[in-house]
Amino acid sequence: MVEAPLPDSDALFAAGVDLRAQGITAQRSGDWHRASDLFTEAEKRFHQAGLGAQVAWTMLHQGQVQERLGEPVQAIALFTGAEAMLRYAGDRSGVPLCFRRRGDVLRRQRRQEAALAQYCEGEALYRTHHDPLGMVGILVGKALSYLAMGRRIEAHAAVAESLWKLQQQPPSQGADLFLIHAIAARVLGMAGEADAAQANLARAATLANMGNLRADRSDPDVESELQVIPAG
Repeated sequence: MVEAPLPDSDALFAAGVDLRAQGITAQRSGDWHRASDLFTEAEKRFHQAGLGAQVAWTMLHQGQVQERLGEPVQAIALFTGAEAMLRYAGDRSGVPLCFRRRGDVLRRQRRQEAALAQYCEGEALYRTHHDPLGMVGILVGKALSYLAMGRRIEAHAAVAESLWKLQQQPPSQGADLFLIHAIAARVLGMAGEADAAQANLARAATLANMGNLRADRSDPDVESELQVIPAG
């Protein structure tokens, strides 16, 4: 179900969209407190307009910011609240992302088994909805968890599936595509596949430059992987 603002709520909807866009800009620049304030104001406008799904999508950004502010429990609570609102609104596209975001926070807390449980739930939903790009994001998280646990075979399998899915899609760019190529370079290098590792490293560097990811602080995983990606 696609939500639309009530006729008398158009101004609130527009204000919420503008505030959220400003919040995303602040989030990308690493101005976490300003981003949080802007997302809070955006949520208020969407609440007033009766747009629960828009509130939920804003909460997904707010959760990422709260993790950056050192509040992982609050971040997980926001992702869980967003999931409930999305389900109520009938917006299926965002529900698996809630599982991924919870998994990301748990993984960065080194709670790998709990993270994998979240990723597997999100993966099942993405497979049901036939969302290959969403699947790539989930497989990024799974690969990172497997690497942290020393489970290289499973990490290799996650990377291989994600690269195969990308071959079935039109060319695109973004943080998840950068991440999977960066992780593939590491995994394939460990497996002794030097040429494939180098090719993925070069692709990751290209995507980082094309997406201006070095100036984007939205994703701590991107920041971490960029430390080993040569600037070009």
